[in-house]
Amino acid sequence: MRISLDNLTMRYGDNTVFDGLNLDIADGESLVLLGPSGCGKTSTMRCVAGLEEPGAGSITIGDRTIFSAADGINVAPHRRNVGMVFQSYAVWPHKTVFENVAFSLRRQRVGADRIRERVRQVLELVGLAEMADRGASLLSGGQMQRVALARSLAMRPSVLLLDEPLSNLDARLRERLRLELRELQLALGLTTVYVTHDQVEAFALADRIALMQDGKILQLGSPEDIYAHPATTSLARFLGVGNILSCTLDGGGAHVADSDLIVELPASAGTPTGKTSVCMRSEDLAVAPWSDGPHGSNTWAGSIVVSSFQGALIRYRVTLDAGPTVDAVTARRAGPTLRAGDRVTVTCAVEAVQVLADDSELAPAATSLDAEVVA
Repeated sequence: MRISLDNLTMRYGDNTVFDGLNLDIADGESLVLLGPSGCGKTSTMRCVAGLEEPGAGSITIGDRTIFSAADGINVAPHRRNVGMVFQSYAVWPHKTVFENVAFSLRRQRVGADRIRERVRQVLELVGLAEMADRGASLLSGGQMQRVALARSLAMRPSVLLLDEPLSNLDARLRERLRLELRELQLALGLTTVYVTHDQVEAFALADRIALMQDGKILQLGSPEDIYAHPATTSLARFLGVGNILSCTLDGGGAHVADSDLIVELPASAGTPTGKTSVCMRSEDLAVAPWSDGPHGSNTWAGSIVVSSFQGALIRYRVTLDAGPTVDAVTARRAGPTLRAGDRVTVTCAVEAVQVLADDSELAPAATSLDAEVVA
């Protein structure tokens, strides 16, 4: 089902959560609301679910208006046909897996035979068919989250809302369940809205990402577009992009502030008005043992400060002779492992350099709890 939010406004006392928020989500699309704590993403989801009442605007699911401040429409949450999975599992430990999933169906007075069939189907879908009779208190965290997901799917919702459902799980399990959630969403063709502060999770699960800050959607696009072309420095930092350096533009180059570093820019680089920053992603920097040259464009001498072996990748921090310290990520097999103190050359392809509008003084500090490079 398509979801439309039109001119939505919400306030808590004197605090405005969002004002005039507009968003259209296509039928069968997986949209991720991504942003730091307090940006309004969870409140947006709760308005769709009917758990919060906006002060103005309207919400439509399919062809049905479920909220309209102007027309006095506010459909009760249990009549919106919306499934919601929360950060906390909300699983009853004294009930079996089957009983947990069947609970809402029984509340709706669905017949016993239909309950058995629906519960069986969704438990197979989430990989818990063999655990139907197991007590929920005996389940792992990942299994309990699957139970919560199955309980929502059993209701056959038009829309599925997920509010940071994986944040309580360990990193390896989160990674596995991301793939399972994405596979499930694609198989069912279910319109999904997912809330997270973790950019890696957003990239893995989204057809489109809405980057939120201070109750506004500052950028909306595919994961590839959002990652490759962040609109501003604050959004780039939130996405975990490294090596964002304040600069002044001079012809075809960028002079990095408080240093002697000049970065050659591609012809396609924009020229934002006002303050600017030059961005060189960690994975776009090549680090090699020092050689006397000759060297091409955007190649600088420096010294390794830290060398961190991370399995398939090696992360380096390099202080350039021209001034700045930069981070680089290279494949383990790309060359010899370098050590702290080694003299090196650092190279960035001209085409990989970006120029961003520097809004760091206008925007609040955007932080990510899971900042990592997506290779």
